[in-house]
Amino acid sequence: AECDLILKLSSLTDSAAELRDELRAELDETKKFTVKADQAMDYRTNVFPVMQKLRKVCDEIEPLIPASVLTYPTYSTLMFSLN
Repeated sequence: AECDLILKLSSLTDSAAELRDELRAELDETKKFTVKADQAMDYRTNVFPVMQKLRKVCDEIEPLIPASVLTYPTYSTLMFSLN
């Protein structure tokens, strides 16, 4: 079971790293626009879809890692904490 978990986490983190790089590249592309409306359209067309893919992968990773070892609050903690 542990080996399967390690393989799954490894695959997901590889995907997240690839999508992070793709997101960085897309963000760099938006800097080329001088007209804000064009930049906004590029964000909607090219940046946002990559962000959605990355979010999906991260959402798959998060429940596989115990909250006690995370260096950041989980999504549910951020959304539902009353502290």
